[in-house]
Amino acid sequence: MCAQAARLLHEELADWGRLPDDGLHWRSLAVCRQWTCPALLLEAGSLIHPGEEELLLDERFRKAQAKRIRKGLQEYFSSFR
Repeated sequence: MCAQAARLLHEELADWGRLPDDGLHWRSLAVCRQWTCPALLLEAGSLIHPGEEELLLDERFRKAQAKRIRKGLQEYFSSFR
């Protein structure tokens, strides 16, 4: 279930092409392990890279990213109808 959501979110952000695509990774991350419900971790950029930091500090960029994330989540949850 999380795999499908992760793929949809990854596709939305990767297709946009504003940041480098580091791919989709599967790991047992502590931040996701503690929950009893399915979880995924999305990294929307990195502040240690100056070009990405500049984009992440731009409100328009963050809003556009949020819209893409919302679109991916809507597509995922609409598959349950």
